[in-house]
Amino acid sequence: MTRPETAPRTEADARQEILTRLDQLQDLFVRRLSEDRDKRHLIEDLGDRLRAAEDGVVREYLTPIVVGAARVIDRIDAYAHAENQTAHEPGSPGEQHLAFVRSLGSELISLLEQHGVEQVRVRVDEPFDPHVHDMVHLRGDHSAQGALRVHAVLRRGFHYRSQLLRPAQVVAAVTVPGTEHPVP
Repeated sequence: MTRPETAPRTEADARQEILTRLDQLQDLFVRRLSEDRDKRHLIEDLGDRLRAAEDGVVREYLTPIVVGAARVIDRIDAYAHAENQTAHEPGSPGEQHLAFVRSLGSELISLLEQHGVEQVRVRVDEPFDPHVHDMVHLRGDHSAQGALRVHAVLRRGFHYRSQLLRPAQVVAAVTVPGTEHPVP
């Protein structure tokens, strides 16, 4: 058996074949880059849509539940504060009742935390932050030039991830520049 003879390849033919293959590889590379860019844009778009959908669910369903639970927690806190003003004998029914009521508030907060809802952390004397604090009263000289600091916390605030569901209600005080003491 004899093989059919192929025409001898010239150096110019070999170069042309290499150039053709390089062009094909370049086209493939450009196409893949374009596809990767399109996929990245699609993934970013889907991520944006998912975040928007989550935000809508938080606003529509989670916020009313958290605000309702927060009102119950407010009532428990107010009751516990009022009962703290009353002297109860250790082990008395009044003290046991107060401990029970406080445990209900703790359980509600724990339940919210189990579902990703956290309390806005607020400490007295920290700087006032209008993004998470709702100022209901300002102590000190309103015309004084000074920083605002949290003077008292009136009710708890709550957030879910980066979304504020209810700001913490605080009393703020104007502080003397250079100190952390309220302006009288």
